[in-house]
Amino acid sequence: MDRELLLEIGCEELPAGWLPGLTNQIGEIVDAQLRAHRLPPESPVETYSTPRRLTVRIVRIPERQSDLEELVNGPPVSASFKPDGTPTPAAAGFAAKNGVEVPALERLHTPKGDYLAFRRRQRGKATVDVLPDVLRDSLRAVQFPKAMHWDAMLEDGKGDLLFGRPIRWILYLYGGRVVPFSIARTPAAQTSQVQDVPSGAVTYGHRFLTTSGRAGRAIKVRSFDEYKARLLENFVILERAERNNKIERELDAKAQRRNGRVSRTVNDETGRRLEVTDLVDCADVVAGTCAACLV
Repeated sequence: MDRELLLEIGCEELPAGWLPGLTNQIGEIVDAQLRAHRLPPESPVETYSTPRRLTVRIVRIPERQSDLEELVNGPPVSASFKPDGTPTPAAAGFAAKNGVEVPALERLHTPKGDYLAFRRRQRGKATVDVLPDVLRDSLRAVQFPKAMHWDAMLEDGKGDLLFGRPIRWILYLYGGRVVPFSIARTPAAQTSQVQDVPSGAVTYGHRFLTTSGRAGRAIKVRSFDEYKARLLENFVILERAERNNKIERELDAKAQRRNGRVSRTVNDETGRRLEVTDLVDCADVVAGTCAACLV
C-alpha cells in the first residue's frame, strides 16, 4: 500500500451506455497523464465503475518524478565568439538567460553547423506534489457523448470544468494518504447547493440499502482492499464482471425453480443484461408473473 494510487471520481448517476467506454477511457487517461508528468506506473492500471463512480487503482507508482534533462539550443558558434575568442553579446546573453557562464555551455554539432547549447537538468518532484496536476489534466481530458456545465471550475485558468454528470466527491489516495485537490465553485453559480469538492479518504455506499446506520453515509478507507470490501458491505459491487455474474446466476436459479430457462441468445442480441449490469450498484433478481392474456 505504501506506493498504491487509488482514485475514485464520485458523481451523480452516469448513463449505463456510457460506462463501458468511460471505464476504459479513465484508465487510459490517468496512465497517459502519469507518464506525461514523468511518473510511469510500475504495475498495470486497473479500472472499475458503477453508475456513481469511476475508479482507478495502480499498485505501484514511483516515489518521485524522473529527473528531466533537456538540451537548449543557442546561437551559432560562428556568431558567438569574436576573432580573439571572447564571447559576443549573443553568447553572453544566452548564458545569462540560463544562469551560467559562457564556459559552461556545450557545443552542439548539427548538419546545419555548430551551435552553443545548454544542458538543463531538473530534479524530479515528490510524487504527492505532482499528483494534483495529474488529476487536473485527467479531468480535463475525459470525453463524454454529452458533457454538462455544473457550476464547477479548476484553478488552471481554463474556465468551467465540464463533465458527464456533477462530481460529488473525490477519493484520492497515495500510499494511504490523501492527495490534496479541489474542484471549486464558480463565482457565477446560481445556487448555494453547489459547493467546492475537495479530495478526501471517503467513499459512499448504496443510496438506499444498508445493514445498519444511515444509507449512503461516508465510509473512510485507506487502501484499495479496504475500499472494495467496505463498498461490498454497503451494497456496492465494484467489479462489473461480478455484478454481471451475480445477475446471470440469479436469473438461472429463478428460472429453474419455475421449470424454465433464460435465453442467452435474446440477452446477447438485445444487450439488455449488460445494460442492467451498468444500471445498478448491486443487482438482485426478482421473479414475477403476468396474466397469460398479456403475454
